[in-house]
Amino acid sequence: MVGMAGLPGRVAGVLWAAVAALPAQTAPPAPPAAAPPATAAPQETAPPAPPDLSPAEQTRLARKIDAALEQAWKDAGLKPAAPCDDATFLRRLSLDVRGVIPAREEVAEFLASHAADKREKKTDEVLDDPAFARELSYLWSRALLTSAANGGEARELRPYLHGRFAEHAPFADVVRSLVGAEGRRKEDPEASFVLAYGGQPEALAGITARALLGVQIQCAQCHDHPYDTWKQTDFQGFQGFFANVGKAAAMDTMVDPRRERAAALLLLQQGLKATEEKEAGGTSDGGDGDGGKTDKPRKRPRRRGRLSGDLAKVDDPFTLETSDPELYQRCVSGMPAKSKEKFDALVKRHRNGAGPRFLDGKPYKETPELPRRAALAAWIVDPENPWFARATVNRIWGHLFGHGLIDPVDDLTGSNDVVAAGLLHELGEAFEAHATDLRFLVGALVRTRAFALANAATADADARAKLERNFAAHPMRPLEAEQMLHSLERATGRGDRADDAASPERERARDKQLAKFRYYFDDDEGGAADSFEGSLPEALFMMNGDRTNALQLEIKDVLAEIKDKDERIRALFLATLSREPTEAERGRLAPLVSHGAARDGFGDLLWALLNSAEFKLER
Repeated sequence: MVGMAGLPGRVAGVLWAAVAALPAQTAPPAPPAAAPPATAAPQETAPPAPPDLSPAEQTRLARKIDAALEQAWKDAGLKPAAPCDDATFLRRLSLDVRGVIPAREEVAEFLASHAADKREKKTDEVLDDPAFARELSYLWSRALLTSAANGGEARELRPYLHGRFAEHAPFADVVRSLVGAEGRRKEDPEASFVLAYGGQPEALAGITARALLGVQIQCAQCHDHPYDTWKQTDFQGFQGFFANVGKAAAMDTMVDPRRERAAALLLLQQGLKATEEKEAGGTSDGGDGDGGKTDKPRKRPRRRGRLSGDLAKVDDPFTLETSDPELYQRCVSGMPAKSKEKFDALVKRHRNGAGPRFLDGKPYKETPELPRRAALAAWIVDPENPWFARATVNRIWGHLFGHGLIDPVDDLTGSNDVVAAGLLHELGEAFEAHATDLRFLVGALVRTRAFALANAATADADARAKLERNFAAHPMRPLEAEQMLHSLERATGRGDRADDAASPERERARDKQLAKFRYYFDDDEGGAADSFEGSLPEALFMMNGDRTNALQLEIKDVLAEIKDKDERIRALFLATLSREPTEAERGRLAPLVSHGAARDGFGDLLWALLNSAEFKLER
């Protein structure tokens, strides 16, 4: 750098001034301090992927079922029946899944199709039909409500179930809402199930175990059976969960044993007080035998809220009748009728609700956050519950195949009638793994080889029964009451309108019709008949009942715009029997419908078809 001393004075001065004007030089800024190492954020657990409920997944499960049944047939030395024809498959599929025979146009279109995958496509279509939810609602309302509990609760429960199934609610959620429901029937229809047995904890415990767990504990209500799995203590523990269900409202609040004890003691005190006052105001011979008034002073009644000396020593008022019969009689003899009724109700509730216990032996401790029935509902649908999933699968299987893998369908622990041991356990696990989705379960079962088998061709009753019990042939079964009503409507064209969203008025009218149909077509227990002999009242109802006669008048709906006689015969067969008439049937019927007025002849044919065994049976 050139020194400033050698520069001219003017230049040097300018340079010095410029330098002075420069800002003072500072040290370069220090590098920013290293930030402390960031703590890794906790990895959020990704929600589990939704289960695969696709038709392809249903088919995969169906093939596993096929393999298990084929092994069972091989072990039993059975040769399965041939596959059923298309007409039989469509009618069976429609009845079991939709609860009604297929429409005439649907049958004609399906039979005319030559597509290789038409059965798979039809299965998808039927499972998507809104009538599937309706059929499920009838199936489960039948299971949950016996004939003894078929009053107003049934009118509220079935529509509630219909709505839940229509929104594809997981079955575990439906069961949780039913068992843990609170409220009144009309405002809270999910409470209709427990209210149907209001005030009957024994009945409610028995039906809950049978319908939702497939175990029959009701026989242990009174005593232990030497050969039964369930003991009286099991029944008493299970019924304890239903202690708070009344006749008008279902509450699931925590039971406070201290408050219950205090209420019982108060009623006993009031009764004893009345007895003492009566004794104090009465007469006595005073020990002198003259029958005169006693000179003993009248006893002063005890003040309200203070127990008498005898009652103060009572630890358990609910066992007073046996622990101190004399004191018990003095207390209850002074009770008004309503007080005695309240006391008896407290005693009964205490006995029923003492020590709720789960059937698998798991401990239960009541808390305000999880009262009794809410805890029971959670236990029932818990994936670790050994019965719920298997019981659900077994009931659905029985609905589709006529028998359960374990028969009866509601006796998993007591029955030795088992087919393909191990299959029910595998299907229960699959049902849980697929979100307890009933549509998935039904879809898998109707895609099996067994569902599409024909009826047994043998005339040997024992051989036929063995084939049907092992699902090597499909059984012929009578239509259920609901199926019969809906199919009669569909056969005349009215069902197409009724199957849509019906108005509440139409639903009420249909419920009245169903009550009559159930009387004729169900068994004495309120369930579907399991044989097809029929009965005289049923036959008379079908042949000459108001409903059948009214349907004949609607023949014009079936035959509208069909002029050809042969086509009319065909239309009636498609509408009622879901198949084409054979050439022999066409030949025999053509002359018969030609006599008299055309409408009368076809009306007689419709009457005959509706009263035929083929119409009243699922093949």
